[in-house]
Amino acid sequence: MSQLSEFLTCKRILVALFFLGFMLHHMLRINMSMAVIDMISNRSNMTEVQRFDWSEEQKNDILGCFCWGYTVTSLVSGHLSEVYGTRIILGSGVVLATICTLLTPLVASHLSYICLILLRVGVGFGLGMQWSSVMPIATKWIPPTDISKFLSTILGSQLGAAITFIVCGYLIKAFGWPSVFYVTGAFSAIWCLAWFYCVYDSPIQHPRISEDEQKRLLRKVKYQANSVSAKKPWAKIMTSRPVWAIIIAMTCINFNTHSVANYMPLYMNQVLNFNISANGLLSSLPYFATYFTAVLSSFLADKWNKSGYVSLLVVRQIFTVGALWIAAFSLTVESVWGYNYVVSVVFFTLWQSSAGCHSGGAIPNAVDISPNYSGTIFSLGTSLGSLMGYLSTKIVALLVTNEENFQEWRIFFWIISAANVVAAVVYHIFASAEVQEWNNTSVRNEVEQEYADATELYAVNAKPN
Repeated sequence: MSQLSEFLTCKRILVALFFLGFMLHHMLRINMSMAVIDMISNRSNMTEVQRFDWSEEQKNDILGCFCWGYTVTSLVSGHLSEVYGTRIILGSGVVLATICTLLTPLVASHLSYICLILLRVGVGFGLGMQWSSVMPIATKWIPPTDISKFLSTILGSQLGAAITFIVCGYLIKAFGWPSVFYVTGAFSAIWCLAWFYCVYDSPIQHPRISEDEQKRLLRKVKYQANSVSAKKPWAKIMTSRPVWAIIIAMTCINFNTHSVANYMPLYMNQVLNFNISANGLLSSLPYFATYFTAVLSSFLADKWNKSGYVSLLVVRQIFTVGALWIAAFSLTVESVWGYNYVVSVVFFTLWQSSAGCHSGGAIPNAVDISPNYSGTIFSLGTSLGSLMGYLSTKIVALLVTNEENFQEWRIFFWIISAANVVAAVVYHIFASAEVQEWNNTSVRNEVEQEYADATELYAVNAKPN
């Protein structure tokens, strides 16, 4: 029993729940992308499952309205987590998204299209709490040299997407589209119970952490104050070039990932003519590749950072600028030969997998330049990225009047490719890995002061194990 408790440390449980939580994030987010194919299709043999006569504009709004709620909470969740803690903010958001997901079949079948829109906005509202809430808790549990590795757990969302595409394809074929929402919602409900029982905002606050683990963490983790009472230096944050380099890079990352999540299954169905099972399997491949690149890039980023042979800024630029150029190249090829199913699968995979490189680049860069306000910076990036995700649905609605016509899709690919080029240039010129002078303006509350004092005490007096 003691060996099990030594292995299942509070930190490892925290990392595991973050990983699973971000898998569920994408499950709840993209389940509609698969389900909508069956919800409007007349090709299924399951006549007892209701279908809907939605227009193209209505279908695009159903896919895009998630971003409305996501944008609002992404903008504030980082700040709220800095003030109230990640545990309550992130956990409450996933609870809301879970409830909305489980209600989706009932609302879609028995209420109006507008009610379904509101429910999807609710899913976005809840999940928007998740991404930006990571940074404040990371500064209390994770050593700075391991931050890229930890933040790769948020790319667990890519495995969630991969599994969702595969499982949803078979669920829809066997049981119809409602099963997609019941299954993903049930898994999410179980996760919520585990989250509130196992996760706390710092080692000091955790009621079941061992004294040995607490001491080890407080020796290794460099405390960074997160203030509830200080006036945030908004003017300096909003006029900081390194901040905007991160925001623009993250906005483009989200533009890429939202576009893939919303339209890859539809594109494979309408242009490449894959059936629902093959669609789910092939749509999952880019997400498996993305998780692989996320793990690899975060490992390399932390290794190079620890070695001291490469500056941290160069590390961040390698993975961010490189990923953006790979995405731009992939989309350019897709715009020329995307009618070929082999080319599409290969370059969709390359396009999406490039997003994994950001776990060693722009994503942890917010912690590099401002540990105290990294949640706020992350909020700004994810919020603008979510707006771009919604914009992508409007671009498709404007450009793609016939979804089976590849020539109309290629303009959409050009637009996203150009966005990646602009983001790469901006990040290369303006990025920084130095802590900014406006970072150290916060005032600690009692809990944070206790944590800071304990960290300093253990760091100075405790002997390494």
